[in-house]
Amino acid sequence: MDDQYLRTRWETRIKPLVFADVLAANNPVTIFLGGQPGAGKTQGKNYALAQFPPDTVAEIIGDDFRRHHPDYEYLITHEPLKMPHATAPASGAWVGMCVEYAEANRISFLVEGTWRNAATVLDTARRAKELGRQTHAVVLAVPPLVSLAGIAERFYRDMLRGFPARWTPPTAHDVTVDSLVQNIGEIVNATYLGDPMIDRFTVTNRSGEILYDGAACAEAVDIFQEHFERPLTLSEQKIVRDTLAICEQGHMRFTADDASAADVLNRLRQGIE
Repeated sequence: MDDQYLRTRWETRIKPLVFADVLAANNPVTIFLGGQPGAGKTQGKNYALAQFPPDTVAEIIGDDFRRHHPDYEYLITHEPLKMPHATAPASGAWVGMCVEYAEANRISFLVEGTWRNAATVLDTARRAKELGRQTHAVVLAVPPLVSLAGIAERFYRDMLRGFPARWTPPTAHDVTVDSLVQNIGEIVNATYLGDPMIDRFTVTNRSGEILYDGAACAEAVDIFQEHFERPLTLSEQKIVRDTLAICEQGHMRFTADDASAADVLNRLRQGIE
């Protein structure tokens, strides 16, 4: 797919969906929603959007754009484990087009990401402040075993129901997990010690509990790390056990020959032993 194809696809399919009912704002805001795959970012999104009247903030969520890839239907039906890698370049390009359009038209927007690259967040935040926009960062503090169970459960439950199922490669999860604490520190330090690029910083969890809400400072990083690295609660251990039963059933039917899928299940087993 060349650039013109991607642009045309965005103009005809994605732009009308993302910006259909959202108008320009007098004081536009850029909201950054972060967390590793499977963290449950819907909770963070709901919290952030609840701060504004309905239909005043555009939602830019790259995973939602994958279905507009011309090979998506084939991939999701016949090769679901290959779908994420195959659709990532187009999805990323469309996210960039949405951000560019929203900034040019003073539209408030929420952009979802993993924050595995601090520079991406900081560059967008810096540009937002140069444009006179408000900025709000919301991050999910979720133990990695819980999020790993989340990505596996979502995939296998949909496969067992006969629905289109989105696989998240465990490597994408792990790369984010390994760098998330450091990257949040970089984002906060760039704001706290340098230019004030993030006006408000919120740490929440999978249940929607607000763990921190205030200025971007060292306390926010400490609170995130505490909840990100904590042991699982008894209820979370039960969730992982229940998830494992579903995943084992699905793995036997659909991914028995895939080493990365087998590794995910082994890690879930080891995590609750």
